[in-house]
Amino acid sequence: MSIKPLVKSTDRLTEYMGWICLFVFTVLPFHALITTWAGSVYGHIDVFRIWKEILICILFLYSMYVLIIDKGLQKRLLGSVIFRLTLLYLLITLLRTIAGYRADLVNSEAAIYGLLANLRYLAFFYVVLIISSKTKLLKKYWAYALLGPAMIVTVFGLMQKIVLPNDFLTNFGYSKDTIPAIHTVDSKEAYIRLQSTLRGPNPLGAYLTLILTATIALWSKARNPSKQIYLLSLFCLSIFVMFFSFSRSAWLGTVVSLGVVGFLSLTNKRSRTLLLYGVSFGMLSFLGLVYIGQNNDFIQNTIFHSDEKSRSAVSSNENRQSGIVAGLKDVYRHPLGQGAGSAGPASARNDRPAKISENYYIQIAQEVGIFGLITLIAINIFVAMNLYKKRNDTLALILFASLCGITVINMVSHGWMDDTLSLLWWGLAGIALSERAAHKPRIIKSK
Repeated sequence: MSIKPLVKSTDRLTEYMGWICLFVFTVLPFHALITTWAGSVYGHIDVFRIWKEILICILFLYSMYVLIIDKGLQKRLLGSVIFRLTLLYLLITLLRTIAGYRADLVNSEAAIYGLLANLRYLAFFYVVLIISSKTKLLKKYWAYALLGPAMIVTVFGLMQKIVLPNDFLTNFGYSKDTIPAIHTVDSKEAYIRLQSTLRGPNPLGAYLTLILTATIALWSKARNPSKQIYLLSLFCLSIFVMFFSFSRSAWLGTVVSLGVVGFLSLTNKRSRTLLLYGVSFGMLSFLGLVYIGQNNDFIQNTIFHSDEKSRSAVSSNENRQSGIVAGLKDVYRHPLGQGAGSAGPASARNDRPAKISENYYIQIAQEVGIFGLITLIAINIFVAMNLYKKRNDTLALILFASLCGITVINMVSHGWMDDTLSLLWWGLAGIALSERAAHKPRIIKSK
């Protein structure tokens, strides 16, 4: 049986798999809304929540078939540093989770949920990379699958702010037992935090970091006026919705992402210098305004999430600080980790009290130890290096810049635990690096 060239393959089954990938990209921003509504109507909400994992399993089986029949792609992929690091991370995660379960540090439900959350986005990365190396479909339509749903998300967020009642999401099953319908700053109804169709304000903000980065990068290269108007409209809507999510981590991450996009997009040294001066001036001006208006209620609540009239027993700042300190102490006591599901959002399903460090990297160290964390960081670094090498490609530029911002977000939240953000970003990374997997000897050469 003859194998057609990797990128030029028109195999019908491959096209179907490509459309499934695009379907996942398109539905992910509405995952929380759809599954919460379905669970409230039919029960068994966790069954509805794993729709994407089921599709990923189907895609994974097909990807294994592709690797079996395509020895060239198999050799290139299996010989890459990134893939070897991923296998090592998988091994460490499984061994530490088994050890944690046997030591009664994590129960089966939390372990399963933790394994899914920690590994699914890496699995999706390779699945999309393999499929995209066999068809041009994903390269052609990724922007539509990313920015089309984003317009719906931002318009719905706008409606939440100016039209819909604050408890509108209760009509879709949102409650204290699923996802809170209302999020506030410091328990004050005057400061309602937007969450749109995502599972909360912080996940919404992190998602919009990716969207804002994409709109700016694509707008700078768009020549069609209608596309420019669409991208500019989406950018403005995203800024509005992100601001009223009051997600400070997303604000900071977005500044970093857009700064990287601007710096890499400008080729003139003088323009880059002006950009750096402008960003520095803007940051200093912002800090000055915050200092001058530090006694203003709006600034206190939006920037500091607390004021002298605080209604919370413990502020979010104190929660984050205590969570990070407790997480670091936990890593010091258990440097090898206690298993997936022993920390982070998944630990809420454990028999023990949840461990929320408010830092994704500390969470990983708590779960799979210092060696596991180092391996994951290495994966991120090598992926970033590959994206940077391809920065002339718009998608690679978007992903490299947004990874810088999302890394900052992960320092003060559990960003990659959100399935919408993690699957979207890593799936798109699979598309961006698929050409390299198809045409180069290795993703990154091993020494």
